[in-house]
Amino acid sequence: MTNRKSLTPETAGEILDRCRAHGDFHALPSANVEALLDYADEYRYRKPKTANGSRVRYFHAMLQRRAAK
Repeated sequence: MTNRKSLTPETAGEILDRCRAHGDFHALPSANVEALLDYADEYRYRKPKTANGSRVRYFHAMLQRRAAK
């Protein structure tokens, strides 16, 4: 089994740039959400157990927080 990829603030910003996913998650076109979901799969992202939303929405929020650092 491979190790998880490191998700640095720079990497988070690059993913948001590639997916054109800066800003409000709910305003994103479905193609951008699909691209984010592909990255969530690649980075083996799992949403918190107490989450009240989709895995991709939580991944987007995490990327936004990381990129802001």
